Amino acid sequence: MTPERLDELAGEPVGMFWHNGNGKWVQDTAECRIKGLTQPLYTEEQLLAARKPLEEESACWKEQAELLQHQNDAAFEELQGEITRLEAELGSAQAENLRLRGVLKHPFISQIWYWN
Repeated sequence: MTPERLDELAGEPVGMFWHNGNGKWVQDTAECRIKGLTQPLYTEEQLLAARKPLEEESACWKEQAELLQHQNDAAFEELQGEITRLEAELGSAQAENLRLRGVLKHPFISQIWYWN
């Protein structure tokens, strides 16, 4: 590669990942090659090959999360229905309670209650 071409590529990735010797990863750039700052560690193909199982595992986790979200939504809807039913039942019980209190306040019923 000519120095002019290296100048054109300066700062642009050229397909490899390198380790700079100080514990840091850098993407290979023509500028770094000129300065001699990098040493090869993994090629892009090696990194992509290592990434493939991670992507498959990620897809599996994504499917699992979607399934759990769907189950969560279904359970939430079921609980909302149960809450609505219980609120209606509570309203009926409160109405019955008020009705019975009104009956017990009737003078005749109050006397019978007192005698027992």
